[in-house]
Amino acid sequence: MKKASAVPAASWGRPILLGGGLGLGIALLDALARTIVLHDAALGRPFLYHLIIDIILFGGLGAIVFRVWGYRRQTEDQLRKLSRAVEQSASTIVITDLDGNIEYANPRFTMVTGYTLDEVRGQNPRILKSGEMPPQEYEHLWETITAGGEWRGEFHNVRKNGELFWELASISPIKNADGVITHFLAVKEDITARKLAETAEREQRALAEALRDIATAIGTTLDLDVILDLLLTNLGSLVPHDGADVMYIRDGVASVVRVCEHFSPDDAAALLALRLPVAETPHLHKMAETGEPLLVGDMASDPYWAAFPFARTLRSYIGVPFWSSGAASGFVNLYAAAPDFYTADHLERLRAFADQAAVAIQNAQMYDAMRDFAAQLSDRVAERTAELEQKQAQLQAILDSMAEGVAYVQDGHIRYTNPALVSMLGAAPGDLDLPTEQIFARYIHSVDSFSDVVRQANALFQQGRIWRGQVQVRRPDGDRIDAAMTVTPVYGPDGQRIGSVAMLRDVSQEKALQAQKDRFLANAAHELRTPISNIKTRLYLIRRQPEHATGHLDVLDTVAENMIGLVEDLLDVVRFGRRTIRLHRKPLVLQDLIRDVLAVHRPEVERWQIRLAVEMPGEPLTIDGDWRRLTQVVTRLILNAIHYSAEGGQVSVRLAAEAGHAAIHVQDSGPGIAPDQLPYIFQPFFRATEGGSEGLGLGLAIAQQIVELHGGTLAAESEIGRGSVFTVRLALAEDGVREGQPRA
Repeated sequence: MKKASAVPAASWGRPILLGGGLGLGIALLDALARTIVLHDAALGRPFLYHLIIDIILFGGLGAIVFRVWGYRRQTEDQLRKLSRAVEQSASTIVITDLDGNIEYANPRFTMVTGYTLDEVRGQNPRILKSGEMPPQEYEHLWETITAGGEWRGEFHNVRKNGELFWELASISPIKNADGVITHFLAVKEDITARKLAETAEREQRALAEALRDIATAIGTTLDLDVILDLLLTNLGSLVPHDGADVMYIRDGVASVVRVCEHFSPDDAAALLALRLPVAETPHLHKMAETGEPLLVGDMASDPYWAAFPFARTLRSYIGVPFWSSGAASGFVNLYAAAPDFYTADHLERLRAFADQAAVAIQNAQMYDAMRDFAAQLSDRVAERTAELEQKQAQLQAILDSMAEGVAYVQDGHIRYTNPALVSMLGAAPGDLDLPTEQIFARYIHSVDSFSDVVRQANALFQQGRIWRGQVQVRRPDGDRIDAAMTVTPVYGPDGQRIGSVAMLRDVSQEKALQAQKDRFLANAAHELRTPISNIKTRLYLIRRQPEHATGHLDVLDTVAENMIGLVEDLLDVVRFGRRTIRLHRKPLVLQDLIRDVLAVHRPEVERWQIRLAVEMPGEPLTIDGDWRRLTQVVTRLILNAIHYSAEGGQVSVRLAAEAGHAAIHVQDSGPGIAPDQLPYIFQPFFRATEGGSEGLGLGLAIAQQIVELHGGTLAAESEIGRGSVFTVRLALAEDGVREGQPRA
């Protein structure tokens, strides 16, 4: 800015003193020179114009004196206004010389920095430097203003009292009329409050983001152990620490359940072994009573902390209780190596963390409790509907883990299905996006039609009851699943029904077990009736024919032996079910075992006039096995083959070595087994309907269990009208073939 005082006021005195015509001429020349030099709208043409008019009107020296006096008065008023504006400015204004030394600073400078003008005059502004601004930025500043440019930026400076503050500055050069830089002007604004607000906002945003990240991490699981690990892993992003642990309260005693990795193994073990009665532990008792966090600046000054294993290395403590259902359920404890490390800000951060952690821990504990409740869910759906709406997020994980299939139906469409139902139905994505009636027709086979089920269910709902029924699930792959179906109404807050929950439970195994039990009872009754009748008959004959008692007693012995065999079979089924069977393994030669079995049952073969074909290799096939139990297997297979072959039929027994295994093939010429019965012949109490075999249907089931205990397999092949082949495969001993092995 060009000032009126740039030309000295004393020069105006010369034309005044000269007076007369010479003075008038000089005045005119002087005014013209000023107009040309200054080029100022306020001091140029208007001044010359008024001066000429005054000379014409008043003439001579008086006009010049009057005009000069008026002009100087106008200039001084303007300067006074500018000076007052600078003095009262809300911005800090500093003027320095070309070396950067302060020549002027307005009162705002003193208010902001604490330094008076007298204290800083002749000083360089570097006295305000905090050392946080890199030297390169100062170099850039100086290069910019010395080149005639304007620099704008921020300073983080220090006040006279040592406080840090922020300034937004604009620094530019001051040039004279010739364009030469004579001074530098700095106009600065105190932005400390704004920077503090921005910093606080960033910290709050960072805190919110950290809490959000922690919430996201712990929200992905309901496993309590995983949540505790995630809490300790993420805690460092909120509050710095050199040690941390999490405690639970059970029956008034606090125990450490997790420690962070910063602790040494010895300190971690000592912490995990702590059992602290809350009422007798001062810092825990205080937090549990008030619900407020606790900060200890220096644990070394408190004798209570000296007993803790980490007291020699950690000094500061901060703790916050987990608050659940109006009471403290645990604590999170942080430690720092430096004394007086933690602040009130740390307390608030840890409190926010603890509140979030408490919710996650409570959800995980709720999940564990609700998992036990799942078995009773079907009978309590109506009671739990309102609670399900309130706790949908917590129970989502439980529904996903259930074995029962669950669907929520509203307005004739399925709005939700859990994975178990999709798996049970064998449905592909999008298959269940159909009206409920079409889904029922596609997947459900029921005695009642869909409309019948809806009508019955509505009638029961009006009575406050739920609908139950038995259906069959028809999967797209052709499988059939017997299922118990339950339909329960769902009511809104106004008491109006808004939908229903359908649950399917696979009862195929239950029905199979029931059928198995029914077969057992029927077969057992039949098998026991015959020997009991025989016993009663022989006892009657002994009384009537005492002279033939010996013959009758022989028959009774045979009947008793048969009944003992029946009981042993039943006990074997129980032993195998409880896994209490123990094998007595020894090296044995399969040729010897098969010959012994055939020798024992040779009379049976002859009685039924069976053609017996036996094929065995010349070299002994040796296995490690239980002689008695494998004899039981071979005996059962050969007797079945004899009994299922018609009189005069043929039974083939073949032993061979096949790929490191010994294979025993027993083939009969019986009627064969129907394909729909073949998968069940090794189940206890199952008997094929064809053929004349009697018994409880336990022989093949026991035989298969014995073979599998030996690490082998028992399989069957059959075709109606062409007999059956049963094959036992057992691993050969390491040396394969042994001569003259002892028998078990």
